[in-house]
Amino acid sequence: MHINKYVPEEIKGTELPELIYIDQPMVRYRVMNGLSAKWVKTRLGRYLRRVNKDWTDEQVKQAVAELRGSAVRYSVSMTEAGDADAVARIYEDGPDSCMSGGESAYMHNHIRVDGEFYAPVRVFAHPDNNLRLMYATVDDTVVARCWVNVENKTRNRVYAATDVYANSKRVLEEYLKEQGYSHDPEGCMDGEPLLRVETDCGAIVCPYVDPDNMGVSIEEDCLIIGADSYEANYETGCLYEFDLAVR
Repeated sequence: MHINKYVPEEIKGTELPELIYIDQPMVRYRVMNGLSAKWVKTRLGRYLRRVNKDWTDEQVKQAVAELRGSAVRYSVSMTEAGDADAVARIYEDGPDSCMSGGESAYMHNHIRVDGEFYAPVRVFAHPDNNLRLMYATVDDTVVARCWVNVENKTRNRVYAATDVYANSKRVLEEYLKEQGYSHDPEGCMDGEPLLRVETDCGAIVCPYVDPDNMGVSIEEDCLIIGADSYEANYETGCLYEFDLAVR
């Protein structure tokens, strides 16, 4: 059920209202200011009462109840430091991206550790870095995710579903904004340590690092994002300089 069912034609064409649900149902709508526009969020009942001035309290309550029952309920969570299993699960269950590794990453011999496939994104879960994976779910389905830096309050790009939960991108972006995170992909990742993991054949695991496959330096016990020119091979999930020479 769409909120437009309860909004007058002359208003919904201008305000483009959307129903979102994190903790409680809210309406996100557009407010024009000259040639520019800003997006505003308000409580569902308050919005319906404003745009339907002739409605009774009972009509508002009934519409709110109907929309509550049909609204998609998003929950937002964040991984804990060092939780590589959670990071791998969110990537495996959620939207695809270049950080997930190419199809051949699952077939390539280089990505085996102790004989088992090693998801490249696990190396982001260094216990001493400031990176956490913020993700939105609907029931048990991961529909959007984004790396955040809890120290400098910056975030990377939001990857989200493009199906019936396509609105999840906007929902997570709005949530991150409310939590004080600004969009700065390079600032989010730069200088953060990654786990140094060597595969069974001697390659070094490293996923594509947004933005633009940021390079890493190779330290004795970790990798450091943005400090050198070593880059990940998207197809194998390992560093170019160390996987192409190994057969």
